[in-house]
Amino acid sequence: MALGSRRRATGGAPLVALRGASRRLRAGRVGGAGVRAGAGAPATHPSPAAAHTAAGAASNSRAPPPPTTVSARRDARERQLASFFAGGFAGTFSAAVTCPMEVVKTRLQQHSSVRPLGVIRSIAAAEGPRGFFTGLPATLVGILPARAVYFWAYATVKAAAARVAGEDSPLVHVAAAASAGVASNTLTNPVWMLKTRMQLQAGAAAAAAAAPAGGAAVAAAVAGSGGPVLYRGYADAIGRILREEGVGAFYKGLGASYWGATETVVQFVVYERLKRVVAERNTAASGGGDGALSSLQLFLSAATAKLIASATTYPHEVVRTRMRQMPTAGAPSKYTGVLRTLLTIGREEGRAGLYAGMGTHLLRVVPSTALMFLTYETVMRLVATRQAARPVAAAAAAAAAAADAAARDAATAAAAASTRGWRRRPAAVGRGAAAGGGGGGSRWTRGGRFYA
Repeated sequence: MALGSRRRATGGAPLVALRGASRRLRAGRVGGAGVRAGAGAPATHPSPAAAHTAAGAASNSRAPPPPTTVSARRDARERQLASFFAGGFAGTFSAAVTCPMEVVKTRLQQHSSVRPLGVIRSIAAAEGPRGFFTGLPATLVGILPARAVYFWAYATVKAAAARVAGEDSPLVHVAAAASAGVASNTLTNPVWMLKTRMQLQAGAAAAAAAAPAGGAAVAAAVAGSGGPVLYRGYADAIGRILREEGVGAFYKGLGASYWGATETVVQFVVYERLKRVVAERNTAASGGGDGALSSLQLFLSAATAKLIASATTYPHEVVRTRMRQMPTAGAPSKYTGVLRTLLTIGREEGRAGLYAGMGTHLLRVVPSTALMFLTYETVMRLVATRQAARPVAAAAAAAAAAADAAARDAATAAAAASTRGWRRRPAAVGRGAAAGGGGGGSRWTRGGRFYA
């Protein structure tokens, strides 16, 4: 058989294989770098080096960054932001609902001889319903950043400390709670000082009217030798405090607030312990469930923790209020430091003075805090549920990417196999020239045979 007819009979298969490999390489985006074209070439054809480069590129393109670290950091940031906004919303809502009790409590702390029912009646008679919401604007301005920073600092410090001491360690809760209390009080003390001033000045006449028979000393103390310092509004109060007392006046009571950070520590330690105990009981009752607390259990745990913490650390509330009260014209304040204020109250008024208004305070803060913590825990559970659903979607995406990478690898391997052993030789070399297979140029050869 002539060489030309044999070439026609056998040369079609290599050409089809080369062209198919070229199409697969172009479809897999791994061709082009090593394509060689020349006179007499059977088709645009990748060299073996190009196939190796394309295989390496395909292998590198499918290597994703480690997902564990990225996912963990994203989840941690999301939990911190959720704790920030959940704490702010919960604190704002509870503060607005319980503002009337806050007003009564503040006025009781100023004068331990005044009775709660008398204060309530005098406020209603002299100021109407609006009097029970004195200081609410300042509360709404301060409570959002205060509670947001409070819960954010607690969640952040707890996460960092848990990596060292373990999540269930009491030291972790102590460090996180103390950090939350200090950060929140330092940031928002000016707002609370202004709120206290507004609530106390509005209650001066009410407290005097509510003084019991023979309470002339209380009335005189309320009115002062020159009468109470009255502010026309928040702007006037800020301006006068700056002019008359200086910037430092806005941080009156901050030391007592730092003392009050112990309340935060006790509260969180008790709260976390109660949650763990209740969760263990839930697990035992359900025969091995996850032990998740119900909304009622969360509410009662938070209420119990706040009740214990507030009752054991309450005197700092009275000391802080006395340190922030309005100056009396012509008389220097006798409440100028935490220790001095504490000793003065104890000496002049005894235990009743140190715990003045505690009943009203507990009626306000216990349900308020329980509601706030319930809201916070609910939001954090929603965030946790959302994060738990992410690995399922990530696994599906990873499986699809792996399948796509396997298909590209298969195409690259097939292309490399179909081009293995091919060489280009001058047309005058070998049997191609003897058989009259054509003039100059070069041709493709494989296994000693020439192909057009």
